[in-house]
Amino acid sequence: MHFGTGTPRERGFTLVELMVVVSIAAVLAVIAVPSLQASIQANQLDTVSNQLLAALATARSEAVRTPSTSDVGQVVQVFNLAGAGVDWKGGWATTRQTTPVATGTTTTTNLQAPIAVPGQVTVTSNFVSPVSFDAMGRLVVGAANPPPTLVWVICADGTTVAGKSRAVIVSPSGRASIAHIATSGANAGIPILDTGAAIASCTPPRVL
Repeated sequence: MHFGTGTPRERGFTLVELMVVVSIAAVLAVIAVPSLQASIQANQLDTVSNQLLAALATARSEAVRTPSTSDVGQVVQVFNLAGAGVDWKGGWATTRQTTPVATGTTTTTNLQAPIAVPGQVTVTSNFVSPVSFDAMGRLVVGAANPPPTLVWVICADGTTVAGKSRAVIVSPSGRASIAHIATSGANAGIPILDTGAAIASCTPPRVL
């Protein structure tokens, strides 16, 4: 008996099969892309919130650790890199200013590298920069007539709708924290103040 030695016939994909695969991939992309975008935005909001919280904690700690004396004045502060305003989009820096009484010359030391804010994220406060702390860690605001509680609202795409915002709060005692996010009800996914009020705008309320 004779057996053939020819190469077995190879079978590829048909046009219909390729179209089915492409269609499935397109559907999966439509489903996955919004979820990926939301995940990236959430990560950016969390990162900015934690960076601001860290800056405030550093400033407060340093103010307590290195208070002013009769010979040397010390000011530790977090200030808006964009100037004296409520828009912190330009980022912020944490510094210590040391002024010996004998010379009156102020030396500024960066305690943390300046923080930049991602392009689609906004940061708005309910007071005018800067903010500092006294030797007891209590809040000191440079602007006249500051609100009793400081609030920064961090938003993605300029909205506070569910999952698109965070808030950082500093109480008069100097305690800084990230606002809780409501998990149910009409305000689900929106930052909530200690008073229970929802932060429903990217412009925080002045009086709390």
